[in-house]
Amino acid sequence: MNLNQYRVKENVYQPLYGGYTEGAKTLAEELQLAYTGQKTAKDALAGAERRAQQLLEV
Repeated sequence: MNLNQYRVKENVYQPLYGGYTEGAKTLAEELQLAYTGQKTAKDALAGAERRAQQLLEV
């Protein structure tokens, strides 16, 4: 399936940065804290943004 999509000439290649998996895990951790009531949604999103920025600076 992915190979078929890759071959469509109108599709634009979206490169993944090196820390994609780590970044996704970090965001999921923050969102889970909000989901379980350990943080407000606003605080969780702020924490996710801060942690994502740290990952991108490395």
